[in-house]
Amino acid sequence: MKYIVLLFSVFGMSTMYGQGEVLPLQHVAYKHCNKIYETLKLAIGDRRTSLPKLLILEREKRVAAYREMDNSIIIEKKAYDICQQMGAQSESALAFLIGHELTHFYQQNDWKRNSGVTHFLLKHEQQKKYALEDEEADSYSAFIAYLANYETLEIIPELLEQIYKGYGLSDHLDGYPSLEERKKVVSIIQRKVRKFIQLYETANYYIAIGWNLQAYNCYTYLLKYIRTKEIYHNIGVVSLAAAIEQPEQEEYAFLYPIDVDLTNVFQRPFSVQGSRNKLLRDAAVHLKKALKLDKEYCSAYLNLACVYDLQGDATNALTTLNTASNLSPTSLQRAKISIVKGIVYAHRNQIKTASQYFDDANKHYQNLPVWYISNTNKRILSSEKRSREKYDIVIEDRMDEINFRKERQRTASAIQLTKSGFLTLEVDFFTKRRSYLSKFFLRNETTSSDSYFFLQRTRNRSVETSKGIKVGAALTFVQKAYEGIYFQVVHHHKGFFLVYPSKGLIFQIDTNNRVREWAVFAEY
Repeated sequence: MKYIVLLFSVFGMSTMYGQGEVLPLQHVAYKHCNKIYETLKLAIGDRRTSLPKLLILEREKRVAAYREMDNSIIIEKKAYDICQQMGAQSESALAFLIGHELTHFYQQNDWKRNSGVTHFLLKHEQQKKYALEDEEADSYSAFIAYLANYETLEIIPELLEQIYKGYGLSDHLDGYPSLEERKKVVSIIQRKVRKFIQLYETANYYIAIGWNLQAYNCYTYLLKYIRTKEIYHNIGVVSLAAAIEQPEQEEYAFLYPIDVDLTNVFQRPFSVQGSRNKLLRDAAVHLKKALKLDKEYCSAYLNLACVYDLQGDATNALTTLNTASNLSPTSLQRAKISIVKGIVYAHRNQIKTASQYFDDANKHYQNLPVWYISNTNKRILSSEKRSREKYDIVIEDRMDEINFRKERQRTASAIQLTKSGFLTLEVDFFTKRRSYLSKFFLRNETTSSDSYFFLQRTRNRSVETSKGIKVGAALTFVQKAYEGIYFQVVHHHKGFFLVYPSKGLIFQIDTNNRVREWAVFAEY
């Protein structure tokens, strides 16, 4: 729909804009909506200046809209008031409306789809014509609201009811889809987004455990529907990790402090397919896509420097690390920058300088993972090679009495991630009484061999490990219970994972050093 825009500005007054009065930036409705808009942009990781401006219009016509002609997201004051009436759920409701219209911006500008008329109250024929685009907008909006910690998914049906009621729309308004028709679509969206959330959370665990192939394919599946800075970044990270784990001919085999929105020291066997050069190229492509959304993404620069170092390009590696250093990195990121610089100088045979950078890392951030990486790399400088940790795997824990070995079978509900002439990958999810279970299936078509990878997460605070650890337990209690057992620490933006590979145990630790969730994992 074309709008006739009348523009005039008077200091301290609102503006008439496209058949509606634009509320000033000082208005409480604008401030509230803009706070939510900024939170959603942060969750996506998009810091470009080309994103649409937000307008709150005093009118009752379209509920919400994206207008390409002036690159603006419009939320009507009436819709804002309706959301406010939802009390504690008001911000989640607004997040859905704003995120929906932001998706239409991406559809038209980044994803190159002409979705035509992009407002909330589409007529029936338009709804049918643009059904796929609108369904995508609903799905993307609900997912990014989840990333931003809004509890949006479950309230969409109620939000629709309130909008139909508040705008005085009958359930069977002539020319428009009925409320029940909209709810049926929402039901589909809810199932789809729950699947996306399961894939996302499971992939984060996979990357922490070191199941690179599984994480890679979950992220690439998600990327068909959900495009965020973190997903681009983590696909690049998994490719980088796989390249690091390729059998090496070089003199040294250093530990790289890969920086993920989950950050790992990758030490597991290589599993993502492809040559080292191809994997490094793939890593660079996805890391640069993340940087396109956020030019100040320190983690992406740090990882890109690792790519350059592995490609033998010391100049670009050091230049990229210097760029990261100028972005006000955290103490942990400064430590990692020092470690990567140490590796770069070691590869240039400047051993004294390399050793100094490894020492500097411990000064920047004094904690276990940094100490482990930097000191291991210092030992490598003198001994030239490191041996992988060896351990026997003995799984002692079980939830909901599930025996993984007995669960080795394919199910009709599985999501097919990849199917080629030589490889089939599927993942399935199950909600149990006290846990969430994911089952990853891998078939090598060349050898007709099957492999299963299980991850079972707690959904009940009372579930305990064999050593009495449960949700809410202090980190010190966990460390004492598993003292002397080999572990890995995997940082992410809300805390870190503590992984005990020999026990098939992984604890998610929050920023208060408490167990937020724990899981068991195994492969057969």
